[in-house]
Amino acid sequence: MTLDLTEYNGTVEKLKQQLTANEAALPATRQDVSALQADIDQMQQEISRKKQEYNNCTNSDLKLLQNNLELAQRELVNAQNDLKNYKELYDTGAISKEMLNKYEDALEQRQKALNDVQENIQKAKLALKDELNQLDVGLKAKQVQLSQLKAGNTASVTEVQSGISSAQVDLDLMISKTAKNYINENQIVSNLNNGIVQSVTINNGDHLGTQGTPTKILQIVDMDSITVSAEVDEEFISSVEVGDTVRIVPTYVPDVTIDGTVMQIPELAVEKDGKRIVRVLVKPNDPDEVLKPGYTTDVYFKKS
Repeated sequence: MTLDLTEYNGTVEKLKQQLTANEAALPATRQDVSALQADIDQMQQEISRKKQEYNNCTNSDLKLLQNNLELAQRELVNAQNDLKNYKELYDTGAISKEMLNKYEDALEQRQKALNDVQENIQKAKLALKDELNQLDVGLKAKQVQLSQLKAGNTASVTEVQSGISSAQVDLDLMISKTAKNYINENQIVSNLNNGIVQSVTINNGDHLGTQGTPTKILQIVDMDSITVSAEVDEEFISSVEVGDTVRIVPTYVPDVTIDGTVMQIPELAVEKDGKRIVRVLVKPNDPDEVLKPGYTTDVYFKKS
């Protein structure tokens, strides 16, 4: 995505010229503090809102992660109960060691999923905390400027110096807007090495939201994480095992066959068209990237 930075660069240049003019303007005029006060009020409101989001976890990203955490905790408890039950069966000789190992592996995967969610929550909180710290720094700088401006409003030199400080802070804040790891000159870049654009939510020439409000511009699917959800009738699920090799045939290119591996067999069956099915998760071996997100395929399992 390419940004038109004409307006932004114009603002930066304007701030630079303003800074230069203030430095040259020793004969001072009394400075109006209303604009600076309005900036401080706005920043205080923004800080208050973000502190509430941080303390109450009402930030949209944190709420989503919290929901994921609760789900991961429930799934972990279920996996622990399953393992306990099958351990008792194993101890009585009712099931094999291989079957027990599957539930031990499932528990390990649930624990890892829970750890990942907890780690992501901490990262999200740290990111929000860093944003709060940056706002606090900017607020303190403006409060210092306002205090200096009011204290020395009768002295022309003090007034000019306060204007210089204000222009410098505004310039630094403006420049910092493009000092992001996801902006390269005038381009927004993705951190995915292998992705495909799933949706674009803006048009050429759109303004990207308002100040302090993020705008979703597009959604990118990580091609390295593509999986196939294979619907298996409940009566046949007992013949499917994790690690089984399957054949995947895309509907739109039926003459192409792709190998795949069964990665996960859910414990929960769902109803579809009057039958109970299990949505088995299959990881395709698709170096040519034939499969596309949302496309349908036929999955062939080995005969039992």
